[in-house]
Amino acid sequence: MNDALLTAADGHSQSMIDNNYFEHTDPTNGSTPQSRIADAGYSPTSATGEILYWSDGASDYKAAVAWWMASPTHKAIIEDCRYTNIGVGVLYPGGSKYYAVADFGAH
Repeated sequence: MNDALLTAADGHSQSMIDNNYFEHTDPTNGSTPQSRIADAGYSPTSATGEILYWSDGASDYKAAVAWWMASPTHKAIIEDCRYTNIGVGVLYPGGSKYYAVADFGAH
């Protein structure tokens, strides 16, 4: 776990909730995973990655991980051995909504 990556992931989860979107690029300020990770104070040596999950039904971390592992693109990021650090931001804004962001970095 890395505190800077956690800060970046938490912030993006909160922004998606506050501004009602589900994208890697924040439409309100143009920030990208790489810019948010750098702004949080993380300096990768080679690579960063981000995966997102959103649900508006009964969901939890098990559903998020199952969905990520069923997606070849997301699974590739999870299994990329370059990534040695992670930060995961999970928020429940109320009702049945569930947002999760995982930011990865190589250090």
